Amino acid sequence: NKTLFINGNNVAYNTIGKDFYAVSYIENNKIHYKKVIYNKDENSYAVFEATYLPKDKKFMDSIVNEMVKSFKII
Repeated sequence: NKTLFINGNNVAYNTIGKDFYAVSYIENNKIHYKKVIYNKDENSYAVFEATYLPKDKKFMDSIVNEMVKSFKII
């Protein structure tokens, strides 16, 4: 995973599943969250990304979590 390799020292969260991965890291004093889902049937990827300032973390974490719950391939 290129993102994990580049930002390995700044990774706050990461998980890998059968058809997805998610990572959160800090770069340039911003929090970056990325979730990538692989669609085997279409041989394609869907990507969700969010970036926000650390001062907004408490507010934005709950919003990003709700958005990620609805992020799926249909």
